[in-house]
Amino acid sequence: MKFLYKYLVGISLFSVCCFIISPSFASTPMETMKKSVGAILDVLDRGDTSDDSVWQKQRDEVSGIVALHFDLREMAKRSLAKYWKRRTPDEQDEFAKLFAELIKNTYIERLRSFSGSKDGTKFDKEIVRGTKSAVSSVVWQNGKEITVVYKLYRKGNAWLVYDVIIENVSLVRNYRSQFAQVIQKDGYEALVRKIQKNLASPPVIGEHARLGE
Repeated sequence: MKFLYKYLVGISLFSVCCFIISPSFASTPMETMKKSVGAILDVLDRGDTSDDSVWQKQRDEVSGIVALHFDLREMAKRSLAKYWKRRTPDEQDEFAKLFAELIKNTYIERLRSFSGSKDGTKFDKEIVRGTKSAVSSVVWQNGKEITVVYKLYRKGNAWLVYDVIIENVSLVRNYRSQFAQVIQKDGYEALVRKIQKNLASPPVIGEHARLGE
């Protein structure tokens, strides 16, 4: 009986621990984004982000936060759209890695322009429909109200971002349009070279999703 009692107590404690730790119980989509964006802005507020030497040290840490809360491969797949299935597994892996860096450049540099605005960031709405969600936020920058909407989907126990809409500009749709134009005109290999060229150039602070010329 004592063994059975200890066994049942042990199972109960294990269940309680799982309940506390499991993201599925701990985080709603809005809580996920508050945690993610809050952590990023904490990093950005540690120093002068206009100082490139400071910024480079912060950027790696911010990239890690983005990778944790964003499904960058899913974003790559959605951006390449019908052309994704036409690539080999190795090509898909290569493209996903390139796109991840492209998104980090675009999103992180955009947030860099919001540094110092943590107190002016407000999450005001959460819409959940099944396994998908949209979380709306407002950032005040230099007296201007900027709307940022995060689209998330549920994967296992986590809510992951698959698109970001900044001032009504969807990163995924924007890139999808650009990628299709390049592929239709010059082919997939030309798109890869264009992205590589873009990543080799210093990103512009606050830049929207644009490959450039």
